[in-house]
Amino acid sequence: MTLTKDTWNGNAMHNLAMLKKLSDGKCIDLSGCEKTEDGSFILTPEQAKKVSDPMGDWDLCIAVTEKWVWSVGSHKETGQVLASLNNIFYQNPDYHCLWLR
Repeated sequence: MTLTKDTWNGNAMHNLAMLKKLSDGKCIDLSGCEKTEDGSFILTPEQAKKVSDPMGDWDLCIAVTEKWVWSVGSHKETGQVLASLNNIFYQNPDYHCLWLR
C-alpha cells in the first residue's frame, strides 16, 4: 500500500476526512483568520453568519495544521465571534456558545 498526500490550497494534507469536507464545501478553513492574544481565531462576519445558522451543517478546521475547531462563541458584550481548538466557549459566562464539536 502506498501512502499519498493530497493537498488543500497547496498544502499537503494527511487527514483525508478533513480534505474531503473542505473539498465538498462542508468545512470552513479558519487558517487565514487573525488571532487573539490567547490564540483564539477571530471569525469574519461571513464565517460567523455561516456558523450561527442553525440549519447549517458546517465543520470548522485549521487546515494548515490539520486541527479541528472545538468551540465557537459570541462575546455577550462585544458580539465578536471567536473559535478555539478547545471547548473554552462552552458554558462560558462571557460567551454565547454558537457551535461545539
